[in-house]
Amino acid sequence: MPTLSGKRVTNAAATNFLAASNLLRLARSVEEGSFYWSMASIVFSAFAYEAFLNMIGQKVLTTAEWKKIDRASCKEKHQLLLKKLELTSDLSSEPESTLVELFEFRNRIAHGREEEIQIDGISIADVRPLTLQEVTSTEWEKRCTPEYAAAALEHVRALGVMVCTAAHEPIYGSNPFGTPSRGSYGTVVDAQPIDQPDAAR
Repeated sequence: MPTLSGKRVTNAAATNFLAASNLLRLARSVEEGSFYWSMASIVFSAFAYEAFLNMIGQKVLTTAEWKKIDRASCKEKHQLLLKKLELTSDLSSEPESTLVELFEFRNRIAHGREEEIQIDGISIADVRPLTLQEVTSTEWEKRCTPEYAAAALEHVRALGVMVCTAAHEPIYGSNPFGTPSRGSYGTVVDAQPIDQPDAAR
């Protein structure tokens, strides 16, 4: 009976990037639930860049250098990687400022607490045409739109291209994060004993 042998390598950065892309598509096309699709897309954009840093960092830095920062924050990893590649880092300007927002967003969602929004001195006339929900939204809730999710995903992609180009690492089309998995497989046919007549033995 043939048996399968080989290996498969998974790529979390690419999987997260594709998840963010598909969730953004849903946020744009399905009005009901658009807030949640956008929120999820933003979170997966953050995940994509976090995983990308871990993937590219181990190729750019030495094993000893990487071991020192493996548990550092994403912002620290990003800045160290850019310094190593002799790229200028400016966290106050796009696209890097978006990374700061994404990391804050991801942490707020993952480690969220109740938040109290105090509304003082807003008249009904001031509120219109906004809804009460929009007026009382937190900063992270205000970002849960298809527009922001699209900008976040594009900035993550652009930063990935910039880093890959400087590191002389392969870029897969417009997606610097690669493919979700790759592998090589083969089949081996087990050798089976063949019975032959006594006269032939």
